[in-house]
Amino acid sequence: MPMVIGITILAFASEVKLYYLGRLLYGIGNGGVFTVLTMYTGEITAEHNRGKFSCILGIFVALGVLYPFSIGTMLSIKVFCLSCLVPLTLFIVLFTIFAPDSPTYLVRKGLYNEAEVALHNLRNIARDQAKKEVEELQRIEERQGREKGGVVVLFRGKGTRKGFMVAAGLLILQQFSGINAVIGFMEGIFRASGSSVPTQMATTFVGSIQVVTVFLTASIIEKLGRKFLLLISTIGSAVSIILLGLYFFLQKLQFAMLAYFWWFPITCLILYMISFNLGLGPVPWTILSEIFPDNVKSSALALASGTCFGVSFVVTMAFPIISEMLGMAQSFWLFGVCCVIGIVFIQFVVPETKGKKVAEIQEMLSR
Repeated sequence: MPMVIGITILAFASEVKLYYLGRLLYGIGNGGVFTVLTMYTGEITAEHNRGKFSCILGIFVALGVLYPFSIGTMLSIKVFCLSCLVPLTLFIVLFTIFAPDSPTYLVRKGLYNEAEVALHNLRNIARDQAKKEVEELQRIEERQGREKGGVVVLFRGKGTRKGFMVAAGLLILQQFSGINAVIGFMEGIFRASGSSVPTQMATTFVGSIQVVTVFLTASIIEKLGRKFLLLISTIGSAVSIILLGLYFFLQKLQFAMLAYFWWFPITCLILYMISFNLGLGPVPWTILSEIFPDNVKSSALALASGTCFGVSFVVTMAFPIISEMLGMAQSFWLFGVCCVIGIVFIQFVVPETKGKKVAEIQEMLSR
C-alpha cells in the first residue's frame, strides 16, 4: 500500500516536496517487500528448491530495471507512474485471493489444520506427508519457542551472530560491487565512452541480458550451489568493471587506438551484468532466507535489508561525486577492489547452504 500511494503521488505531483514524499513512501514499501518476501519465500519452499524460488525475486527486479530502460523514455512521467500501478494492483488482488499464510506462521499461531492445507497446496504433496511436515514444524516451534527472539538474541548466539555477519557482508558486497551506480548512470556511462550505439538501445540490450542471466541462475543454483555461483559472479564482476575502468583511463589519456574499440565499454557492461546476476544479485537474498532460525529471522532480515538499502543509498549518492573528484576510471577501480575483497570474504567466511536445514547451517556457523 505505501508503494501504491507513493507512486500515485509521483504521477500527479507538481512540487518537488511531493516527489520527496512519494519516493519516501515508495521506498518504505520497497524495503518491506525485500524483507517480508525473503522470509515468506524461505518458509513456503522446501530445502531442495529454496534457491530456485528465491531467485524469482531477482528475476522480477531485473524485469523492473528493463521496463524503464526499454520504454520509459517514451512515456510522460504521469503515464509511466500510472503504468507501474498495474503490477502493484494485480499483486494486491491476486495475492489476497490465492496466497496462503506460510505453514511456519500458521503453526506458530496453532492453526495446524490450516498449515497442512497450505503445505498440501503449496508443494503438491499428500496430506499424510503434509501432516508429518507440520509435526516437524511443531517440534521446531516448541524448541525455539522456549528461546526468546529479537535483536539481543540475534547477536548473543555465535551461530546467529556469524549468520548476520555473512548475510550483511554479502548484501554490502552486492552494493559495493557498483550495481546501482552502473544501472543508475548507465546512459551517462555510454555517452562518456563515446560509443556510436544509441544509448537507449544499449541500455535496453544490457537490461535484457540481465533478465536472461537471472533465469539461468534460477535453473542452476540447486546444481552448482550458492558459494560457487557467488565466487564466479564476484570474480567476473571484478574483472569486467576493472577493464571498464581501464577503458576510461585510456580515454582520458586520449589513447588513439580507442577509436577502434567503441564496442569495449558495452562488452564490459554486458559481462558485468551477466556476472553480477549470476550470483551477487539474487544469491545473497537466497542465503538470507535460509540462514536464520525462526525466533530471530524477522529481526535479522529487517537489519540486513536496512543495511543493504543504507549502503545502496550511500553508493548511489556518492558515485557522481567520486567520479567527478577522482575520475570515472578510478571510481570503477574502487568498485573492482571491493569485489576482490568480496572474493576473499566469500571463500573464507560464507558457508555452502545448498540443501541444508536451518539447524545444520547454524551448527556449521557455530563451530
